[in-house]
Amino acid sequence: MTEPAKSAPAPKKGSKKAVTKAQKKNSKKHRRSREESYSVYVYKVLNQVHPDTGISSKAMGIMKSCVNDVFERIAGEALQQALDYHIQGDPDCRALGATWGAGQARRVLGH
Repeated sequence: MTEPAKSAPAPKKGSKKAVTKAQKKNSKKHRRSREESYSVYVYKVLNQVHPDTGISSKAMGIMKSCVNDVFERIAGEALQQALDYHIQGDPDCRALGATWGAGQARRVLGH
């Protein structure tokens, strides 16, 4: 008959590392929230235009500010266009817009 397979010997009691309360408390993994950035895209376009040129972190910060500024301007203009379109379709706004102007009618009606 064959002998039953032996399991590995149990580790000695003193061989385990002592786990402190602080280690138990911080045992959960904390994920850092990712900050959205255009730096990857700026770098890709830079490499398409000038493959052998890099960019410093300060310059990338300036580019980030520039892209955010342009994005805010486009979003503001899109909002303005959407509100103007809404005012043209709404009879109440159209009547006030004809006499007061679109901006004042929008403020009065809360649009």
